[in-house]
Amino acid sequence: MARIGKNIQKIRQIKNISQSYMATKLDISQGTYSKMENEELGIRDELFEQIAELLEVDKKIIENFDEAIVFNTIENISDCSGGIGMHSTINNYNIDPKVEEAYKKQIQLLEEQNALLQKQLDAMKGE
Repeated sequence: MARIGKNIQKIRQIKNISQSYMATKLDISQGTYSKMENEELGIRDELFEQIAELLEVDKKIIENFDEAIVFNTIENISDCSGGIGMHSTINNYNIDPKVEEAYKKQIQLLEEQNALLQKQLDAMKGE
């Protein structure tokens, strides 16, 4: 699992989750968790599954994570009428089809979960 630790670290940081939180949830020390992210220790498959679950991403997303894809933006400054500056961002995504499919499945699962929760909420309001 090349670069898995670093990919986990980047995703965790993007999601603003602390190493301490992850270590606590995984029932390991923060130092051990840090060593896994820094690729000083290997990550067992079972632990990798738990990490993906905590980060709420598919394992394939972690395996194929590419920071350049996420942050590859082109910023343009253009003038609009009246000489007022307008800032726009163009996102240039070259996403691996496997990663895109994993995202689509994740979105579908979340939409289904939201629909179920909305039904439960509606049922509770009706009582």
